[in-house]
Amino acid sequence: MASVPGGYFSRRVAEFAAAAGIRALFTSEPTKISYLVNGCRVFGRYTLMRHMGPAVSGQMGSSGYTLAQARQYLQWNTKKVFKSVGGDAYLAIRAQLLGRE
Repeated sequence: MASVPGGYFSRRVAEFAAAAGIRALFTSEPTKISYLVNGCRVFGRYTLMRHMGPAVSGQMGSSGYTLAQARQYLQWNTKKVFKSVGGDAYLAIRAQLLGRE
């Protein structure tokens, strides 16, 4: 079992994980869908943060599709676009915004 840090997941990462004998790989993708890549099951996950109240936590664990899940999915995929377009500039801006220079 392993986890891909920072959202840097691709099919190639899953292929290398499978070749290394990993059978379960967690990504940062906010999704309930899992799939197999060369015998390695790839799972998404929703993130819970300390500022989120009990209602949001409950929605994240819901078997249905909730507003909290949709919001996280939209935010994540918007960031993905900025990451791919911005490259190193995105990382520098992110570090400044988070106070990690």
